Amino acid sequence: MKNKSNDIQLTISLQKPGKSISSYQIIETSKDKIKTHCRKLIETINQSARQTDKKQVSCEWIKETGQILCDELLPSSIKQALRSTKASCLILKLDDYLVDIPWELLCLNNQFLCERFNMGRVVMTRQSISETDERKESGPKKLWILANPGGDLPGAASEGLQICDFMDESSEDKTPIIANLDTSISIDKIKTNIRNSDFVHFAGHVNYHPRDPEQSGWKLSDNKLFSVRDVDKMSGSGKMPDMIFSNACQSARTEEWEWKENARDDSSSLVNAYMRAGVKHYLGACFEIMDEPGSRFAIAFYEKILSGMSIGQSVKEARLELMNEYPAAFWSAYILYGDPTISYFGSNESETNLIILEATTDKKRSSKKESSNTSQSWKIVSFVAIGLTIFFALLFFFYLPDLKSSKSLVDPAVLNVFIEQEKEKQQTIANFIEDYVKNSQSSKNKNTIKESFDKWTSKPVTIAVVVGDSLKSFLNRGADNLMASAIEKEIKQNTRLIVLDRLSLDGIIKELSLSNSDLVLEKNKISPNLLAANLLIDLQLRLDGENLFVIMRLKETQSGKLLDTFKEKLTKGPLLSQKKRIAKKIIGYLKKTYPVRGRILEITDKDILINIGKEVGVRNGQEYTNESQNIILTVISIKSNISKVRARQKDRTLLTKGMKIQTYVREQKEKTKCKK
Repeated sequence: MKNKSNDIQLTISLQKPGKSISSYQIIETSKDKIKTHCRKLIETINQSARQTDKKQVSCEWIKETGQILCDELLPSSIKQALRSTKASCLILKLDDYLVDIPWELLCLNNQFLCERFNMGRVVMTRQSISETDERKESGPKKLWILANPGGDLPGAASEGLQICDFMDESSEDKTPIIANLDTSISIDKIKTNIRNSDFVHFAGHVNYHPRDPEQSGWKLSDNKLFSVRDVDKMSGSGKMPDMIFSNACQSARTEEWEWKENARDDSSSLVNAYMRAGVKHYLGACFEIMDEPGSRFAIAFYEKILSGMSIGQSVKEARLELMNEYPAAFWSAYILYGDPTISYFGSNESETNLIILEATTDKKRSSKKESSNTSQSWKIVSFVAIGLTIFFALLFFFYLPDLKSSKSLVDPAVLNVFIEQEKEKQQTIANFIEDYVKNSQSSKNKNTIKESFDKWTSKPVTIAVVVGDSLKSFLNRGADNLMASAIEKEIKQNTRLIVLDRLSLDGIIKELSLSNSDLVLEKNKISPNLLAANLLIDLQLRLDGENLFVIMRLKETQSGKLLDTFKEKLTKGPLLSQKKRIAKKIIGYLKKTYPVRGRILEITDKDILINIGKEVGVRNGQEYTNESQNIILTVISIKSNISKVRARQKDRTLLTKGMKIQTYVREQKEKTKCKK
């Protein structure tokens, strides 16, 4: 027997503004089936974003899924009306149970709705809504840009500067807009700036946790968050911006906007919170979006809206530019909430050019049962999660060894086995190296070619983390190795250094030995080509009184010189949660001591090339400057040993071939105005 517990009734109508009566249809569909297709759609689009060479496969699959969703959600008469209409603007009027569906990607006649129409969403909800005064229309508009407040996304910082520069150039043509830029700011100041601005542009990271709104929001520095709850608190306190453009992955993603009787009336996502607080338009991404196409969309959007286009048309035109310029489905990420016919710098779209697709659902039949089941399920999950957390916390605190008495906790027989295994491991490594040196002795007698290096230009720098005493590591239950792995990851993510694996060197050696044995065919043999570590971090856990410390001794391999020693205290709690704090000082040292440096290789009318690339740690969005620090270059594409950069127009005349450049660290100021 068919289970209909998850079937929903949809009331669908297509209306024209000003009409006194309209026709609607009721259809039944499965919300579970729709959610399954939506989930697959999100996964495919995100995969497409990461693998930009798979345009045809991903787009075709997206179209197929869009057609399936179209069949599930729209009756044939509505499809026919959408196909035949001459209107260019489409308002999606949705109830709060249907906002999690990507209506914009419904595919009709091999064309997505967002490709065909200037679209915007208007939501009907039982949640409370803040009634605030509208902003004054007279005078120049104020745009506030919050870029890379987390300090970990150079591409977002670059985007903020690009928008700021664009607005400055537009102002020269007397475009009525004033732009200000912030990169480091407090939560209270964010609230003030939001209220004092007509438009807000955010470029950075967004945390999205549908079940925990307090953990959802704009990511700031020092692990702080401007959360959904912070936006809720702003509701009713004053005027809100006309538009917020949150240009970040999943910044417009949302689940159903839940309303629970006799429960706290909280928002569930950023878009939910901002729209309830009184923002007219909210533009964001519901999927993953990479730095470069995200910035490109933003600039294109502002170009269109400043030219007088409606906000809906500006979004559509910017979307079409992404479709033409990038192979991946970045264009599909953006969703606009609010009336798409509004123009902030021109005339609004005519009502004759507008149609309204309204979709509502009858949830009464199953809402109580679903709510009860969901509540019970989450109670069980919560109790299990709390129980496991307490269990592992107790396990950690009681099992973390006291280094003064750890030997007594280990069976002597087990300890002897470990010591013998460790000796055997070291001997295996020594034998392999000795054999390899003998077999390659003849190569030493060959003439070697001395490479000529530009002393200024950065060379690849390798680093390895080693645990100082394997016996102590064994007695520490592997805590040393765990921390060493965490430090490796932090160095890899935050510096240009190449991290070499030395924690599992014996495994690598064994595999190389096997690959060069008679068991492997000659054509399949692997010739060892291990990289040598320029730097070593000797990591140990040491007990000092009652406190446990991580000791990291940074050495230069070639000379054996001790460069610096870093000592950090471990606090009670999981080791991995402390990795950023433990690694902060050594990462700061490595960044300062080993910056990325290079030279300008070539200058043409179109391109500026520099002589460094991925091998030395160049990343998209990074900024470089000359020795005088009077020019700024931004990386826009990277290859192994070469990169393409963009210069500000005023800087191009100052560039010369061979000019020395290095990474530019922008000072974090409370407020940086684009216009002086």
